Amino acid sequence: MECSSKTITIISLIVFTLLVVALPATARMTSNKIIQSGDTIFQWERGLDLSQMNMSWRVDRLIYYADITNGETFSLIVSDPTSFDVEDRASNYVGRQFYLYNKTIGRLPQSVYIDNVKTIIDVVLDISRDDSVNGLVIPRDTILAVKISSNIAGAYLVPNLADNNFTLQVTFTSPDGIPFTIFGGRDFSKIMLDWTGKPITIGGINPVMEKAGQWSVQATWVPETDFAQAQANANSNTCSFNTAKQTAVSISATTTALGSTLPETVSISNVSQTTTPTPMTLTETTIQMTIPTTAPLTTVQPTTSAQTPGFGVLIAAMGLIFIAYLLLRK
Repeated sequence: MECSSKTITIISLIVFTLLVVALPATARMTSNKIIQSGDTIFQWERGLDLSQMNMSWRVDRLIYYADITNGETFSLIVSDPTSFDVEDRASNYVGRQFYLYNKTIGRLPQSVYIDNVKTIIDVVLDISRDDSVNGLVIPRDTILAVKISSNIAGAYLVPNLADNNFTLQVTFTSPDGIPFTIFGGRDFSKIMLDWTGKPITIGGINPVMEKAGQWSVQATWVPETDFAQAQANANSNTCSFNTAKQTAVSISATTTALGSTLPETVSISNVSQTTTPTPMTLTETTIQMTIPTTAPLTTVQPTTSAQTPGFGVLIAAMGLIFIAYLLLRK
């Protein structure tokens, strides 16, 4: 019974170990160049250390098996396990699992995944940072933001700001075909990705002083990165927007009947307005009133009434009576 329980424990440990080895890791845990089993590596990456995945056996090749029972399908030669460059010829097998291979004992249990670098850029309204202006015509004073995301950042967990593989530049190409890395008051010559994998947003871009017309925008890797030589294979998509020409707005005043509703808000931008006082002319108007004669006029006579003695007369009379009273007392 005791032997049986030990056997179950050993089998459980083996299964757990195989699961850990087989599951892809979400990000590199120790260093951006030191690769662990289950990590994702990218085409055009340079100087990767594969030696620590298996300390017992040297890595001679990385092998992809479409059917592991029928032998290898595709392989990459590893000349130096401590400094491995991912060849671009693996492009037909991106997203696949590659096992480590030693020429003496054969396939090793450790593996990595190979993928392409995917970078996405979009130009959005800064006020919402969700509404894309790609392919739209917008007023020149529209405040914009640029959003960039890349799968390379999500794979690199270690926050190393000195790592050039996090650095892109954004190029704005003018209607004349001239590229700029400074646009709308912002410098886009070196943009650092968020190493946690979250998209980054650069806002407060005001194109009002830039040339009106069609602009295109693309994110490219700076020359110091591993992916700069991949060029179109690693650069982002291209998006565009058109800034409308600045035109004057004319406003004319009209009379509005009582009871009608005026707009609550009127927004006017980029208007140069000169106000000229308009002289006011007063016109004298004679108003004639005509009394209808269809009915005879009736004269109303005032009503007379008896006059009541004033209050002053009563006071004088009372004063005389009081004087008489005093004289009689003497």
